[in-house]
Formats: sequence, structure tokens, C-alpha cells
Amino acid sequence: MNDSPFHPIPRKTTEPSGIKPVDASPRKLAVDSSGTEPANASINIPQKPVICFECGRISLVPQAAISARCHHCSSYINLADITIHSRSYRTVAKTRGNVLVKEGTQLSGITIEAHHLTLIGRISGNFTCTGDCIIKGDQHILGRIQTRRFILERKTNATLVFPVVAQSAVIAGTFNGTLLCQNSVVITKTGKVLGDINCPNLEIEEGGIHVGRYTQQMQA
Repeated sequence: MNDSPFHPIPRKTTEPSGIKPVDASPRKLAVDSSGTEPANASINIPQKPVICFECGRISLVPQAAISARCHHCSSYINLADITIHSRSYRTVAKTRGNVLVKEGTQLSGITIEAHHLTLIGRISGNFTCTGDCIIKGDQHILGRIQTRRFILERKTNATLVFPVVAQSAVIAGTFNGTLLCQNSVVITKTGKVLGDINCPNLEIEEGGIHVGRYTQQMQA
């Protein structure tokens, strides 16, 4: 038996075992006049503009973001999409994402601020949209709607107590109320407006119906 002490010799390697070697060559990044690398020099992330709820100013945020901070006042901005259904108990839905009111929903007294708003189930309240407000199911809305574009789809009946304020509107169903549009209103061949229209440009397709007063200049 050999009583001499054992002195192991460590195995030397140029790379860690089990780890795939990485390219150690330096990245070629743009460098500005100060000698520093810009944050977005190597990655071009798609962005989208969002409007702050508090200060009303626009910030650019990543396209896939679900929340953000305003670049101007640091207020929180929700960007997630929201679905409202028959079991919803919320009274406020506030996001710069999209809101969908599903079929079978019956709610009243709700406040919605969104980009696009799609109404299939019955809902009543005050709605503000930076994009489109699309009505796909019969509605009787006691609150106010302010949107970029108002769309009432075919075979749909909507009664609105307060005037709809929009940049433009497309009516393909039956609309009972008042439209105040900065740009244009289009009544398609299946559309019917029972109420007053105030807009610079009114187009009524053959078969479309308007019963009410028409004022060509948008009110202030």
C-alpha cells in the first residue's frame, strides 16, 4: 500500500465545462460625439404613441407594453386590453388598450376610457375612446360617448340620450339620437338616422335614411 500523500492536479480548460462558448468579439455599436453608446443603438423596438390620462400629452412606449409611465408627468398608464362580461362588477375601465363588452352583458353606470371600444352586450354609461367606438349589439345608452370614429353596424339598433361627439361616424344600423361630427357622417344603404346631424360632410348612400335636421357646420 502506498502511503504517499495524494496531490491532485487540477484540470485546466480555456472554457467553462457545459457552457456553450459565446462570441467574445466586441459588438459594433454606434457611438455619439460624447463617446457613449446610445441606448437604442443595437435594438430597434417598435413603439406606439399613448395619451396620458392626467396631463393629456403623448408618450412613445414599446408596442408590446401592457403598462407605462408618462414621460412628462410620470403618471401610470394602463395599456392592457379589458374584457367586460356578465359577471363583471367593475364601475370603471380605464386603459389605453382596447375594451370589449361581451354578448350577454347587462351593466349600467359604468365609465370606460379606452382606445377601441366594442359593444356587443348591453351597457350604459360614459365612454371616451381615442380610437373607434363600435356598436355590434342593440343598445340604450344614457351616458355620453366621445370618440375618434363612431361605428354602428348592420342590423343593430342604438338609442343614445346624449349627442355622440366624434370626428367621423359610419351608420349601417338604426341610430336614434344626435350626431356631432367634426369631419363626416356616412349613412350606408342599410343605415337609418332618426335625429339631428351636425357635420361638414354628410353622405347618404342609396337606400340610407335620415329623418331629422342637418346642420353643415360643426358646433363649437
